[in-house]
Amino acid sequence: MSIESPIAFKAKYITSKRNRLVCLLRLLFVIPFGIVDYFISSTLYYIVPVVGIWLVIVQHYPQFLFDFIIHVIKFKLRYALYFFLVTDEYPTFTDIDQMSFKVLKSDRLDRFKPLYKWFLAIPHFLSLIVLAFVLIVVFVIGYVQVVFFGKMPRFCHNFVVNYYKWWLDVFFYALFLVTDEYPKYNFRTLFSD
Repeated sequence: MSIESPIAFKAKYITSKRNRLVCLLRLLFVIPFGIVDYFISSTLYYIVPVVGIWLVIVQHYPQFLFDFIIHVIKFKLRYALYFFLVTDEYPTFTDIDQMSFKVLKSDRLDRFKPLYKWFLAIPHFLSLIVLAFVLIVVFVIGYVQVVFFGKMPRFCHNFVVNYYKWWLDVFFYALFLVTDEYPKYNFRTLFSD
């Protein structure tokens, strides 16, 4: 059962045998990009309130802020997919082949929803926090499988991708204020293709 949303995100499953040594050392390889990700992501703390005020006053999403947020999130996704062993392509500032990510921006947004959308998303935030612990367990299972056998189990790949899909839906609704469509998810979709 697929649930339609304004955010489209997919990542290809790697079927070939992977370099086990590179995957073993992956936790060291991600450190430089984790530092860069921290500094780039910190800009979002300043942009989100500006977007909220802009939407209340103008009722239109500023294109330059939309483009900036999309590029920051694409970088975060490339970093996360590399860290969680979904892709073997080292994260860069350009697009990668193994991931697709698109956001349909609404032309007109409700003027006053930015004032309370974050409150409506609290159940999703709580679910994502709990599922972050499950994500760690799934990551450990996938990491051990890749290091010892050279292949990640399909359910680990699906969980990581669907977790981030849910994360994107919630954050683009509640924090980045790109859409007025409330995120629709259930727990059965986390392990499905």
